[in-house]
Amino acid sequence: MPAGRQDPVPTLVLAPGASYHLRKPLMDRLARVLCERGIAVLRFNWAYLDVTPKGAPSDDLSVELAELQAVIAFARDDARLRTDRLVVAGKSMGSVVAARAFAADASLAGAVLLTPLLSQPGAAPLATTDGAERYYGELRADHRPSLLVSGDQDPYCDPRDLHRFATASTAAMRVAVVDGDHGFGTPGLTGDAADAALARSHDVVARRVADFMDTAFG
Repeated sequence: MPAGRQDPVPTLVLAPGASYHLRKPLMDRLARVLCERGIAVLRFNWAYLDVTPKGAPSDDLSVELAELQAVIAFARDDARLRTDRLVVAGKSMGSVVAARAFAADASLAGAVLLTPLLSQPGAAPLATTDGAERYYGELRADHRPSLLVSGDQDPYCDPRDLHRFATASTAAMRVAVVDGDHGFGTPGLTGDAADAALARSHDVVARRVADFMDTAFG
C-alpha cells in the first residue's frame, strides 16, 4: 500500500510468471515504484509453487485463472482500493492468465502484459503464431487501456511481433520495449555489470507501468 494515503487508491493485481514468486526482483521493483506513485500492488504466488515438491501449472491454466480471479475479488473487498481503477497484470505465463481474466471481467479498468508470449523462439519474426491469437486474441478488439512490455532481445516476444500485434489491435493498446531478454536481463553480461543492467531494466519497466497507470486513469 502507498504510505500515508487515506483515500482509496488505484490498484494493480500482479500475476507472476510460471516459475516466479512474489519476491522476485522485478515484482519487488514494480511494487516499490508504483507505491511511490500512489498505486497499490497485490502480489501472490501460484498455489503449485507453494507445495512440496513444487507442482506445475494446470494444462489449460483454468486453476490459475480461478486463483487470479480470487485475488481480484479480494481486492474488490478492500475499502482502501478503488474498484473503478483496478488493473490486472501478468508476467509471461501470468500475462496469459491476466489476459483471460481481463476478457472475462468488463469491470476491470485495464491490463498490463509483461513479456507476453507472442513469438516462438527460432521462428521467423512477423510470422503468425498460434500463441498470439490463442492467448491474447480477445485483447485486439477491447477498447479498455492496455500496455504490453517486452525486452528487445526476448525470444518469446520479438519486438516486431509485438508492434505488429498492437498495430492490428485497438487504439487503446500501448507498447514499450526496453533492454533485455525474457527476464529483462542482458545476454552476454556477467557479474556486477549484469546485475546493474538488470536493475536498470526493471526500473524502466516499473516506471513505464506507473506512467501507464497515471496517464490512462489519472
